[in-house]
Amino acid sequence: MFGRKQHFVVALLILLFFNALANATTVGFRSPVDYPAGTAPRGIVVADFNGDGKMDLAVGDYGDPNTGDDGGVKVFLGKGDGTFHSATSIVVGKNPCLSGSCLVAADFNGDGSLDLAVADNDNRVSVLLGRGDGTFQPHVDYVVSRRADSLLLGDLNGDHHPDLILLAFDSWVGTLLGNGDGTFQDEVVHSTGSAPTGLTVFDVNNDGMLDLVMTAGNQGIETMFGNGDGTFQAGFFCTCGAQEFITPHGPTEGDFNEDGNMDLAVDFFDDHNKIHNQYSNEEMVLLGNGDGTFTPHGTRLHSSDLLGFGGVVSDLNQDGHLDLAIAFHPLVGMFSDGSGIFTVANFASEGLATSIAAADINGDHFPDVIVTNFGLGTISVLLNTAQPVAMLRLGWSGNGYGTVTSSPPGINCQRSINCGPPFDAAPFDIGTAVSLSETAADGSTFGGWSGACSGTGACNLVMNADQSVTATFNSPDFLLSGTAPAAIVAGKSAASTVSITSVDAFNSTVQLTCSVDPAPALSPTCSINPTAATPAANGSASSTLTIYSTAPTVAAVQPAALGWLYALWLPVGGLTWMGIGLASKAPRNRMLPVLVLCVVLAAAFSLVSCGGGTRVADPHRTGGTPPGTYTITITGASSGSLEHSTTVMLTVL
Repeated sequence: MFGRKQHFVVALLILLFFNALANATTVGFRSPVDYPAGTAPRGIVVADFNGDGKMDLAVGDYGDPNTGDDGGVKVFLGKGDGTFHSATSIVVGKNPCLSGSCLVAADFNGDGSLDLAVADNDNRVSVLLGRGDGTFQPHVDYVVSRRADSLLLGDLNGDHHPDLILLAFDSWVGTLLGNGDGTFQDEVVHSTGSAPTGLTVFDVNNDGMLDLVMTAGNQGIETMFGNGDGTFQAGFFCTCGAQEFITPHGPTEGDFNEDGNMDLAVDFFDDHNKIHNQYSNEEMVLLGNGDGTFTPHGTRLHSSDLLGFGGVVSDLNQDGHLDLAIAFHPLVGMFSDGSGIFTVANFASEGLATSIAAADINGDHFPDVIVTNFGLGTISVLLNTAQPVAMLRLGWSGNGYGTVTSSPPGINCQRSINCGPPFDAAPFDIGTAVSLSETAADGSTFGGWSGACSGTGACNLVMNADQSVTATFNSPDFLLSGTAPAAIVAGKSAASTVSITSVDAFNSTVQLTCSVDPAPALSPTCSINPTAATPAANGSASSTLTIYSTAPTVAAVQPAALGWLYALWLPVGGLTWMGIGLASKAPRNRMLPVLVLCVVLAAAFSLVSCGGGTRVADPHRTGGTPPGTYTITITGASSGSLEHSTTVMLTVL
């Protein structure tokens, strides 16, 4: 059936909730525009490959192994108006994209340009690094254990580098961890507890780590919790409506009832009567319980054709609720009202859809639909005909917290809790008057608007074009600073004035401490007086930082002991007394030289015995604080959770 070049009438069945919001929009689609995309296009990804701000397409063409057609990848550069230039063909591995979930785009080497990865029919994954101009470097192939039927992206080990996840139907899950430089580690195979038929990757239990969620035949849904390091725990199962002949396929995730837990939309395939070529498909929404299990819920869609080929989540009618379009035969779309309940509308297309993507390709803020038509060798582009809208985007400033809401409803953003898509942006019909209101959280104050509004009063806008508004919330805080101390020599001290400045009426006590780095032997020390200070509201307070250094020290060396010279005193003394005795008998003029000689000898020996003949060593000197530059860190902490630091530099000469 896939080889026949025949046309199929495909109904785009849209479940659309018409709500009472001022920006409620009726969705429609123009007639499809087809582009040749090879022999058998089966996978598609939408991204800006040449960095011009316009969405481009990459399509995986399976080719035809029976005729030696190896297929490849077709790249369509977008013109920004919903049309595309003719495709450029890129050679990859042999016969890529056996199924629709085979092609992914991400920045694998961190150069700011998008790259491609595609699974082929020859047990390989081809990686093509983008040059940023819509062209790619030659493919680099990674051998895997089996032919991959699905290829997905995710950061499995928390290193902020994209990883590749592969699924071989009825077999295994493999992962290739990215190195962040455009290369990948060898494949790691993860054992499953089932024969999976479909795979999606998301954080199912809200622990910040990606998990594997697989459709597992009549066992239902198998979930393997991620450990955050690229490994996974053993799988567990949720029957979730599966039966012997009624099995789930094509899982697609999204928070359809907006409770903070990710949900699943799966295609339940009933093959009771497949021997008579009678099939039944039933699309079921499974609401996530936040623990890896799911509960069947809400509207079910039925089709009597073959199995669906996956889906895409997007807010097609821009009502702030996630919708779902599924590549059934015929094509099916499901649009949520935010509670998991859906309503229906129909649109026509043509072709045998094997994959689907949704993106705004003409710049009107409404996602358009692109499908691959396997039976025709084309892709079809269906432009959303909803009226253009003006987008209001909210930004944040300051260190405080608060909530901003809009009237009419659309923006409802509480900083630090749910201030991200889709809460911080909303579409409004052209000409709609919008008022933004703010509520500061306890301990915070509203500092005012900037952007499309200013001041602290009401923010009132008329949405004739896209506009952005920034809300500033402040929390009482303090600033810490210190004056530069003068350079000193070892043994001296220096002082610095530490200032605590109140911000937004801060008037709590700040405890002050200091430290010195580096800290060799005899490094400077520091102290702060007083160690706590309280600034007046919107005023300041100060303390004195004193930095001390150690002075050099000098110690004299004692002379060596000369005790043997003391013995010479005895004969010297004897000679002296002898000279005196003889002097009494000899004439004075003859004895005078003798007496003089005795006195000189006595004096000489006295000097020697007292150290006069010893060489005294130089004094021993300790240098004190080593010269250099030291960093003094001053830390101030309030009784709450506020803590700030500042540094001053001290030079010891």
